[in-house]
Amino acid sequence: MNYRITNISTYLYEILCEDTAGIVHSVYNRTINLMADGHLFSLQAKHTPFSPITLQTDQSENDFHKLPVVSGMPFCVRQKQFIFTCIDHDGKPVSFDFHSSRMTDCKLDASLSESELLYIRTLVRQIVHTSDTNGFAVIFRDTPASDHPFFSEYARSVILQARELLLSGKTDDAARTLSKLIGLGTGLTPCGDDFLCGVLAGLNLIKATTFYTPEFTNALIRTIKQNLTNTNDISRAFLLCAARGQFSQAVLDLANVNQTDLAEQNSDSEYQNSRTAFLSRAFHAIGHSSGIDTLCGIIFILELHEVPVF
Repeated sequence: MNYRITNISTYLYEILCEDTAGIVHSVYNRTINLMADGHLFSLQAKHTPFSPITLQTDQSENDFHKLPVVSGMPFCVRQKQFIFTCIDHDGKPVSFDFHSSRMTDCKLDASLSESELLYIRTLVRQIVHTSDTNGFAVIFRDTPASDHPFFSEYARSVILQARELLLSGKTDDAARTLSKLIGLGTGLTPCGDDFLCGVLAGLNLIKATTFYTPEFTNALIRTIKQNLTNTNDISRAFLLCAARGQFSQAVLDLANVNQTDLAEQNSDSEYQNSRTAFLSRAFHAIGHSSGIDTLCGIIFILELHEVPVF
């Protein structure tokens, strides 16, 4: 049976435009992770969160779960079609094609103004404060959580140390300090990795301000790449994407600030409430705490030059 890939990132499309072969890395209810030529990418059910490594399909979560694809199974990509070495209940080979897929650019290149960044900072703070996740959010929420994850105090000390080093202009030392968070935490993508993806997103957002230091950005990217063996394949793929300026749709939506947003930022309008609720749902939908941990990394950058609450 040939299924359809409805949406693919331009980042992945450039990788997969040439024929290749690989194996199924891992299989979950809504996701089939694939590995080919050192790249990891994910076939996903429809309506799942979109990221730079996403191949979004037309299959419901229930139908997707029934696919006879298992870990370790070989596959190949031929003429924009994924072909697996298994057959479906009708006795037909399982394949997915992306001939007519929509392509989504996941490159984040916002360079926002200070007023836009102030708006985003307020919005992100609200989402993190109202979240009930126990990842890095317990470090950045004003009110302490009753049940802290085991790694939170260590993460807090690393983040505070990195902040002091950055404010002292010691960018290389700050980057090395933050790299201690790689692989820290639980989940398919450890909390520390999601936080670092958020830090890289935040650095992209402040490019147009006087606070932006390309030296730190370059040092952090370099240090992350040097320590990728400290985490798993899935998280490694997202960190590499973030290092290349590629982020999830939720991050892109967060950065998409317009004049209506700015005009309504100090009001309690229905528009503003709906936008906050939309973004909150988008980030909460990413993993158990991955989306909120990413927002914590963005907060770290946006509040770097203020008195921290963590």
